[in-house]
Amino acid sequence: MPALTLDQPWMWLITIAAALLAGFIRGFTGFGGPAIMTLILVQLYQPITVLPKVILIDAVSNLKLLPNTWREVDWPVTGVVVVSSLLGAPLGLYLLDTLDPLVAKRSIALVAAGSTAIVLLGWRLSRRPSLWAYAAVGLLTGIAMGATYIALMLVAFLLATPARPQTTRAITVYWACALGVALCIGHFLTGSLSLSDIWRSALVGIVYLLAAVLGSACFRRASERSFRQAVLWLLMILSGLALVG
Repeated sequence: MPALTLDQPWMWLITIAAALLAGFIRGFTGFGGPAIMTLILVQLYQPITVLPKVILIDAVSNLKLLPNTWREVDWPVTGVVVVSSLLGAPLGLYLLDTLDPLVAKRSIALVAAGSTAIVLLGWRLSRRPSLWAYAAVGLLTGIAMGATYIALMLVAFLLATPARPQTTRAITVYWACALGVALCIGHFLTGSLSLSDIWRSALVGIVYLLAAVLGSACFRRASERSFRQAVLWLLMILSGLALVG
C-alpha cells in the first residue's frame, strides 16, 4: 500500500472529498468524522501514514465545536474518560507502529464493526453508570484510539446511557480534542508526523472545519429522535465500510 503524503493532486482530491463528508458528520454528531475519513483512506493508503493526518485534520474542527458545546459538558464524566483514555493511548500507538499494515487495517475495521453492532442491538442502560465504568470504557477506548483513531467504542457506551444527546455530543467533542492533542504529540515524537504533514493536513482541515460548521448548524435544528437516527445511520455506514475493507 502506498503512503498518504498529500504531495499529489489526486491525493488532495481524495482526502478533501473524504473531509467534506466526515466534517459534516463530525459537526452534526460530535463524533464519527475521524472514523469516516480513516475507513475511507486506509482502503488506499498505509494506516500509519493516514491516522496522524486524520488526527490533525479533525483537530481543526475543535476550533468551532469547543465553544459551542462547553455549556453541555458533564465535567466529572469527561475528566474521567479523558484521563483513563490517556493512560491507554500509548499502548495503542505502540500497536499501530508495530503491526503489519494489513493487520492494522483489519483491526480498524473490526473496532468499527464491533461498536456498530452494539448500538444496532439497541443495548441501553436504565440508570447512569458509575465513574469506574466510565474509566474502564475510557481505558479500552484509549487503546483503540491510539491504534485506530476510532472513538465508536466510547460513543456506543455513551449512547447507551440516559444522558441527553447534547451532553453525549459535548463529552465526545471535549474528549476527542484532548486525545487528539496527545496523539499528535505522540506521532510527532515517534516520527510518523512531520512538519510538512502538519501544514498540509491543516489546509485540508479548513475544508473539514467548514463542513463541520454546517453540520453543527443542522444539529441545532434537530430533535433527539433525529439525532439518534443520524447516529444509527452513521454507524451503519461505518459498518458497511468496515465489511468492504
